[in-house]
Amino acid sequence: MEEIYKKAFKEVYEILKYVPNEDKKKIPEDFIKIIEDNMNKEYEFKIDKSTDFENQKLLEETKAILAIIYRDYWATREEKEAINMKFKNDIEKAEEAKKNKYNIDNLFKKLK
Repeated sequence: MEEIYKKAFKEVYEILKYVPNEDKKKIPEDFIKIIEDNMNKEYEFKIDKSTDFENQKLLEETKAILAIIYRDYWATREEKEAINMKFKNDIEKAEEAKKNKYNIDNLFKKLK
């Protein structure tokens, strides 16, 4: 597994220490085990208690894992639908950008 994901798992593991037990219990034990088994135990990460959560310095991969946890285990049905719609729109935009970037007509225009 890539080292960046091992660090992200460590960050998620440390963050989950601050999550209320009632919310933590909503996450399946096998998911928690994956985090524990794959995190970089040597990586030093501490929550800055003097800073609110939105301003913590987190890896982008950590944010993505937390977003998945929120979507799959904590979000209401309406929130899940909104999140899934946003993911779908983001993927469609990225695909459209790739399509335009690698469009054969555009490739030949650049060569002229």
